[in-house]
Amino acid sequence: MIRKSEALLLISSIGGGFAGITVTFGQIFNISYFTLGHFIIFGSALSLFGYFIYAGLSFANDKINIKHLKIAFLLQIPWFTSPILSYKIASGLSLSCLFYPGSFNFLYNIGSDFSFGIFDGQTWGIGFNLAAVGLYFVAMKYTLSVPNKNLKSDS
Repeated sequence: MIRKSEALLLISSIGGGFAGITVTFGQIFNISYFTLGHFIIFGSALSLFGYFIYAGLSFANDKINIKHLKIAFLLQIPWFTSPILSYKIASGLSLSCLFYPGSFNFLYNIGSDFSFGIFDGQTWGIGFNLAAVGLYFVAMKYTLSVPNKNLKSDS
């Protein structure tokens, strides 16, 4: 029987990864010409969303090995923008706080999204995805609550 925390982790990683791949392909098909920058950005997004799916499937296969799932959620926590580089990725759910000079924004999104930029003139900002932080801690709690099957009893 699947526990609620297991289901939450599986849905957010596998389902969010598939949603992210769908969103990415939707944006790829809207581009009239494809440049090297597009290849790098969309290739990175597809790779990360594919990794999120892999992390969920490896967790579904072996509940003890949760390393990839924790890494997947850690990759979704930061959000930063600058005139040189910007990064944000969310798989499944995003509850983000973003701090710009002189302002604060709280954004939410049900579904996956990504934002990568190189030299796109964004303002300086930093933020984090509260949903990814929560899912990371659910994964940590799940790790602590699963008994270690590798221990041998002395009976």
